[in-house]
Amino acid sequence: MATRKTGDDLTNVIFTVTRDIMAAEGYQAVTFARIARESGTSRTVLYRRWSSPFALMTEAIQAKAHEVQGTLVDADFNTGSLRGDLIAMLTRYKHSADIMGRTYNRAILGEVSKEDNQDVTTFLAQLKQSNLFIMERILSKAQLNGEINNTTTDLVKLMPFELLRYRFLISDEPITDDFIAEVVDEIVLPAIMQQQPHP
Repeated sequence: MATRKTGDDLTNVIFTVTRDIMAAEGYQAVTFARIARESGTSRTVLYRRWSSPFALMTEAIQAKAHEVQGTLVDADFNTGSLRGDLIAMLTRYKHSADIMGRTYNRAILGEVSKEDNQDVTTFLAQLKQSNLFIMERILSKAQLNGEINNTTTDLVKLMPFELLRYRFLISDEPITDDFIAEVVDEIVLPAIMQQQPHP
């Protein structure tokens, strides 16, 4: 008789099953009933921990990304220049998006269109705050290095992330190293410098 998994072992199985279903059949196939059956647990266990399949899927995908390369928030970008740090950060961001995959990222778009989806609202709010934190840390380092005098508005801080998300989710064009450099050189850096005091 098989031993029922509990704790971290069960969580890992649930996460793996969730990612496998999504990869093979898409987001619509990710249901608590299906995950419970294939994980060898009950829907009650899932409902007790996650408010929706989307919330479970988000945690499962993030766990995989963290396992592969850690969290973007914890990464230390220290190339010696503001430009280098921005390019390094966006390159890492692109790798995280690749790990999460288009299926998951487009599931977010689908959920955003639904009314009163608290899970997506919470996720997007957390994403915004983490993006702002990452940029503020990079800009603070540039201030200490004497490259800039002031931080920027939130609009400018969020701009690089929004541009890459649009490219990844909407345009279907690849995010290349050249594209990242163009975003930094032609859009982000000029916007940052525009908000610095001029003599």
